[in-house]
Amino acid sequence: MILNDSLDILIVEDELIIAEDMRFALESGGNKVVGIASSFEEAVDALRDLDPDLVLLDININGEKDGVAVAKMIDEAYDVPYIYVTSYADEGTMKRVMNTKPSAYLNKPFTHDGLRATIAVAWNNFWTKKASEGRMSVKDAIFVKQDHLFTKVKLSDVQWVKGAGNYLEISCQGNVQYLIRNSFKSFMKELPEYFFQCHKSYIINLNDIEAVSVNHVMIGKEAIPLSKTHKDDLFARLSVFS
Repeated sequence: MILNDSLDILIVEDELIIAEDMRFALESGGNKVVGIASSFEEAVDALRDLDPDLVLLDININGEKDGVAVAKMIDEAYDVPYIYVTSYADEGTMKRVMNTKPSAYLNKPFTHDGLRATIAVAWNNFWTKKASEGRMSVKDAIFVKQDHLFTKVKLSDVQWVKGAGNYLEISCQGNVQYLIRNSFKSFMKELPEYFFQCHKSYIINLNDIEAVSVNHVMIGKEAIPLSKTHKDDLFARLSVFS
């Protein structure tokens, strides 16, 4: 799979030369390195503050806690894929690695092409698994499958969503539309608070409302139906006074 969107990547590596080589390989391929951590403590801070899309994780890092401890912390507290990039492949290390959930494993030394290919495979595996589980959102975005790619769609760009049987029609700014297979109810649970169900079949982005009446909401040129059961709640959210 070829990535069609730039990723924010965190590198956890205590050898600066290797970390900078990774940075060069990633940024020359269109991705962004948001930080480099050399210890468990730095990795914890970076994960909390930098919000990466993916982590490249060495096993042997500075301090008492190693990269496997970082991996366990990611498994427990973060929903992001990570890749072990390490020269450690002994039996004891591999047993500990098998108790974590990496998206891929890459041995050192590695080539730039090999690193980028491993990231593409890991990203594909991660989102294929999430899609199969019906978990299509992360942070402030959803990932929509188109052909053989998962396209990142920012939730702030989504204007309205229409339920159509087992599918959802998603309309975004710029008249861009997507069709995904998901249930209306489960998808609604994944959305931030600025989305509102205005009808049994419609969800709208409150930030995109241009006008509202007692029976519909205008978003751009689209008149979205507003049901009686949701009207009062919407008017209260918008501070509408009659």
